[in-house]
Order: sequence, then structure tokens, then C-alpha cells
Amino acid sequence: MDATVAMDSGDDDASDEDAGSAPTCVPSDDDKYSVDTLSGDRSAFSLLGAPAGFGLAYEVDTCGNGIDVMRFPSRGGEFAAQAVVNAGGTCSRAYDPALYFESSQWRLFFWDNRGGENQLWSMVLDSGNEPTLQVESAEGGRTPMLTRINGVPFLGWVEQATPSGDWTALYLRELNDTDATPIEVIAPTAMQHGFNFAISGIESVGAVAWVDTQSTDRGAFLQPLNEDGEIAGVPVKLAAQVSNKSSVDLADGAMNAAVVYSTVTDNVGFEIRFRPLDETGRPTGIEERIVSRAERGTDGSIAAIGNGYVVAYRALPEVANGTATVKLFLIDKTGRRLGPAADVAETTADGGRVTVRTSFDGRFTVAWIEADSEGQRVRMVRIPCR
Repeated sequence: MDATVAMDSGDDDASDEDAGSAPTCVPSDDDKYSVDTLSGDRSAFSLLGAPAGFGLAYEVDTCGNGIDVMRFPSRGGEFAAQAVVNAGGTCSRAYDPALYFESSQWRLFFWDNRGGENQLWSMVLDSGNEPTLQVESAEGGRTPMLTRINGVPFLGWVEQATPSGDWTALYLRELNDTDATPIEVIAPTAMQHGFNFAISGIESVGAVAWVDTQSTDRGAFLQPLNEDGEIAGVPVKLAAQVSNKSSVDLADGAMNAAVVYSTVTDNVGFEIRFRPLDETGRPTGIEERIVSRAERGTDGSIAAIGNGYVVAYRALPEVANGTATVKLFLIDKTGRRLGPAADVAETTADGGRVTVRTSFDGRFTVAWIEADSEGQRVRMVRIPCR
């Protein structure tokens, strides 16, 4: 079933009925895209909104691990992928792409471990310039993350502290200062690395959120950062009950930064909860359960839009081996739903976290990894408002 989403009118006092009368956004078949990606738990993609459009970077199996990038308008237009890593025929072992847009330029970040070296590279798309080395890691790295804090771009990443990868640390550094000493945001600790991390800039400060499923103090956490990207106070424990299906995501925005995280109830039921963040990067207000246990929601993602947020998630099937559904809905800045969830697409119960992002002109796109016996693929739906 196509998604029909009522857009927020921007009136803080609008009721659910008012929201339902707003314009609707219905994707056509031309707004849907699917491409095979690498199989296994290392598969990843990056979705980013930019002025009047979006970018998607994902891993492909060409001469080792390669990375393709696709940029497309928010309203109509064709999807056309561009081979970026391995484009010249040089075999690589590239993985974990991340896109960043700054000063009218698209930049791609990715890890590469060819020759046994673990290196994080960046490149300006369409520039013709060679990639630039950003980070070298002794044991390996994952999950590049980018944001702006106090107007300064920052790069975050996860490193393995042991060859087995059981111990993980998260570091942060000013993006354009490659000689700066990285800030250790999360000390080496037992956690599920490479997934379930998010970073956000909140006007003059920032925040990092993660899910720890393996240490004795398991849970979903949020660490506020000051204007220099340094730790500001102790981490906030958002939830204690988590599983390997739990995830966390942050919405950027000076006026409407927020966090969503999935929890487990009674070891079997899944919920997604919401907290707004204040000007210091700490949770404020009342925790809102925006996806109930009855809705079986996992893989929650959030993005700021207007005076509120758009939320996407994977609704697990009611029976084993059933079909899951990617769903999407809007909430106001307090977490109140503005109408029911809309079905975006049927999918599998397994796969990577659902991601929703907004473009600068207020449109949004949802992407996720779908996994089954035939392999894995990145699926994406652009939801244009007409």
C-alpha cells in the first residue's frame, strides 16, 4: 500500500483532525528504488538530505567491496547511481559509507582495509581529486558520522580496541583539522559496535547516542557534548531494556533536536520512545511511547521537519516468517502523533535500521536494508509532496 502522510501545518495547536486535512504525499512507482548490496552484518548505507534533493551511498560487490553513490531530486526525477569507489578499476575493500554536504559540495567518507591497513578516507564527489586520509586505526573502524557543532563540522567514528572487535570506543574530531587529537567520547567498552550510533548538532552544542547490548550496564544512552565537541557531564541512560534489535537515532535542529530509541518490554515486546533535547543536549520533557508494543516497532529513525518530526520504523510480523512493514508517521515537537502511521512498503523482518531523512525543501525519503535467503538489498522510497 502506498504511503499517504498528512503533513504538519506548522500550527503548534493543530489537532489530529487538522493534520489530516493537510496536503498528502503519495509516492509513485517512479519514487521507489531497490539495488542489491553486500550480504552479511557489515552491510551499510548512508542517506542524507540536501538542498532540493537527497544522496544515497551504499556498498556493492565489485572487485572486492565498492561504493556507489546516487543523488536525486526530492520531487520527481530519475535515480542514477554513480560508481565512486572502484570506479577506476582499482580493487578496494571499502565499507561503511557516510555522506556529508557542505558549501555546495558532496563528500563521501568510507573505511578501507585493503592490505591489512584500516583507514578512513574522504573524497569530494565530482572534483576529480584523490581521496584524503582522515583516520588510521590499528584494529579497524566502523560507522563514520558527521554533524555541525557550534557551526564547526565534526567527524565521529567507532574503533575496535582489540582484534576480535569485542571492545569499542567512539571518537570525535573537527573534520577539517586532521592533526587534532581525537576526543574519546566513549571509552573502550563491551558493546555491539558498528551499529546503533547517532550524532547530532544542536545549535551550539551536540550529542551522541548509542545502544549497548553486551556490557553489564546494558541500555540505550545519550552523551551531551559542549561547543568544542567534548563530553559535557555524565551519559544519560535512556532505557535499560534493550536487545540486538534495539536502535537509536537523533534529529538535528537548533529548535527541535530529539532522540528516538527502541526498547524491549517483558523480553518479547518492542516499543519506540521519544525524548526532545534541550539547548544543552540533554533529554527534557516526558518520555513518550510513540510506537506501542502492539505495533511491534523496531529500527526507529527520526528527522526534523517543520515544527515537528517524521518518524519511520519497521513493524515486525505477528507470526514467525511473516512479512514486516516499513511505516511512517508525523509527530509534533512534544511527541504527539499527527495522525496514524502509513505503510511505506512490505519488507522482511531482518535487515539494517530504517533511516528517514528530510531535504532542505521539506520533503523526505525512507531507506532500509532488506535481508532474505537470496541476499541483501537497499530499498528506498522518496515521498514527494505535490
